[in-house]
Amino acid sequence: MTCAAAQMARLMADIADIARTWTPDGLPLKLAPADLHALCEGVIAECRIARPQCRLVLETHGDGRGIWDAQRIEQALTNPIVNAIQQGGSEVVTVHASGSAADLVELKVHNQGLPIPRAALSDLFKAHRRGHAKAGLGLGLFIVDRIAAAHGGRMDVEPSVKRGTEFVLQLPREAQKKGP
Repeated sequence: MTCAAAQMARLMADIADIARTWTPDGLPLKLAPADLHALCEGVIAECRIARPQCRLVLETHGDGRGIWDAQRIEQALTNPIVNAIQQGGSEVVTVHASGSAADLVELKVHNQGLPIPRAALSDLFKAHRRGHAKAGLGLGLFIVDRIAAAHGGRMDVEPSVKRGTEFVLQLPREAQKKGP
């Protein structure tokens, strides 16, 4: 598939996901055993191929295993990593996956680029909002937030002038279909 065709397929999938979030059942999930560390390794490998000039560092700790929809989690991992690459300039993007807690796992994606303006934070995870990004339809972070909610988890952002921006995805170790 060409790059343009792949982009179009992702856009169509995003639009379908938006429509699903407005239905009573929310995003459909296919829950099965998965490993957050392995999912991160796969997403980072794909990002390295697409953006070889970017330095991506993966740090893993603890047990990354849980019950999730692996394809949805990959989707939720890809967006903040790609955003960090785009907004972080030539700085290192660090992905930290932690399974140290008994009941949840946590993923942090950090870059040293300009932080998201405080005024944009209240709308950041809403559909058609882009924070300080200049491109895109503003669907990515909304969908990531809905994926986290469908798993019973949450997505947050911590911008800092001194430390850059860090997206934090927390998931229960065993997702129960909760819906957004």
